[in-house]
Amino acid sequence: AGTHSRRSSLAAASECTDCPAGHACTTGSVEPVPCRAGSVAFGLRNEKCKLCAAGSYQDQPASETCTRCQAGRFCPEGASRELDATCAPGTYADMTDTSGEPDCFACPAGSSCAGGGAAPAECAPGTAAQRGKGVCTPCDVGTYQPSSGAASCLACSPGFFCPEGSSAQLPASCPAGTYNTNISATLESLNDCAGCVPGSYCAGGAAQPAECAPGSIASSANMSACELCPAGRYAASRTACEECGEGTYSVSKGLSQCIPCPHPLSAERGSVTCAVCKADYYLLGSEDPVDIFAFPTKHCKLCPPHADCSAPGTTLETLGVPPGFWRASKLTTELHKCVASAHCSGSGGTAVAERSRRLLAASGASGDLGSGEEEHGSGDPLFDGSWANAEGVETRHGDGCNASHTGPRCEWCIMSELQYFDHMQRGCVDCPAA
Repeated sequence: AGTHSRRSSLAAASECTDCPAGHACTTGSVEPVPCRAGSVAFGLRNEKCKLCAAGSYQDQPASETCTRCQAGRFCPEGASRELDATCAPGTYADMTDTSGEPDCFACPAGSSCAGGGAAPAECAPGTAAQRGKGVCTPCDVGTYQPSSGAASCLACSPGFFCPEGSSAQLPASCPAGTYNTNISATLESLNDCAGCVPGSYCAGGAAQPAECAPGSIASSANMSACELCPAGRYAASRTACEECGEGTYSVSKGLSQCIPCPHPLSAERGSVTCAVCKADYYLLGSEDPVDIFAFPTKHCKLCPPHADCSAPGTTLETLGVPPGFWRASKLTTELHKCVASAHCSGSGGTAVAERSRRLLAASGASGDLGSGEEEHGSGDPLFDGSWANAEGVETRHGDGCNASHTGPRCEWCIMSELQYFDHMQRGCVDCPAA
């Protein structure tokens, strides 16, 4: 026993081969037999394999030694693997003896027990567990626990408050956006903290509500800080920002009132600068807001005679032409009085008095009253009488001039490179040869 040989008719036992470690060889063995998992054979010349003792295991065949069972698991005799304890949650296994199925015990106070073979886990600060409960729960509001492994929580002392799961008592302090309603008493609970009302802010702690500074607002409750009104607006109250009114502006945020525009400038509602001219003035020579604001009297001019500049923001191009007047171009400030005022309807403040100019031409008036110029009737060859009917109502598009003539008085030649207007002949004539 303990040896093997494939040869037959051996003369002596010394001709046999020793059985290797991890194998067994009975008398007359031809081949060594490997030990199965859970059993071992230490050294040479083993006749049989031995089972792993309780508390150890071997998961590989043909092994020489067994492995000790890890803590938290158990291994019966002949174990080929470690086994987990089957304790229910809220209990734990006594794993001091790993040779067999352990006994289960109620979870100790101040610990949680997941069951199986897990050992009890100590409760963290801010939590506690009674014996047998098996789960650590956070301390209730108004209690705390600074230590680990506690069975219960401690009551919060007067002058302190303890939120859920507290591991320490906190000094009486209301959160930002709230304040202590009883200023003469210490805070017993966060329930004693009230929200800040609109128009004020609460920094928290022991601070009481404070009104928003001029130029800032708190539009809703529970605000911890006030907000500045943006440029173009101002703090009309402590709860709302409003647009700057017409003729005023605010270039920066945080203003409690808007700034009047310098003479003779104005501004639309909600403006951050003044870049238009006020009523009775018109804008000339710039579209740059910075330039206009820097040199207001350079760019804002008094309204010319007879023109309408009643609307703030009037420009040279948008000069209003009242009924009974006309102007030749949107680039001129000169207004002409019509011979028959009923034939000049005015521009109504639009860009150019085109209708007034054309009705003047159609009516047969070519000059200003009192200018000394000859008045021409509907038979004047410069005017196309078919442009307006007897009531002066437009009947077709055009400028009211006959062919080859244009302009507010029909005294401009369309072919200006080749012709000029002759006042004596009342028409365009060819330029003399060079």
